[in-house]
Amino acid sequence: MTCSSCAVGIDHCHGTLVEHESGFVECTDMACLSFGIERHSLVIDCETVEGGCGCTDHVRVLSKVDPSAMGADVPQEQLLRA
Repeated sequence: MTCSSCAVGIDHCHGTLVEHESGFVECTDMACLSFGIERHSLVIDCETVEGGCGCTDHVRVLSKVDPSAMGADVPQEQLLRA
C-alpha cells in the first residue's frame, strides 16, 4: 500500500502533531523536521496523549496553593522586584 500524498510528491508527515498548552509543538515521527500544522493530517492536544502529558501540571498545582504561601500577605514594599 502506498501513501497517496507520497505518490504525488506532496510535502507531508505521517506522524501526529502534538500541541502543548504553552504553544510548543512536537511530532511523533522522529524524522519530522517541519512542524507546520498543514503537513500533518492528525493534530491532537497534549492532554489527549495516553498517560497524560504533564506539561500543565504546574497550573493544576498552583491552583491548589494557598495564596498566603505565595507571599499574598506580605506588604507590597517588602516584595522583591525582578
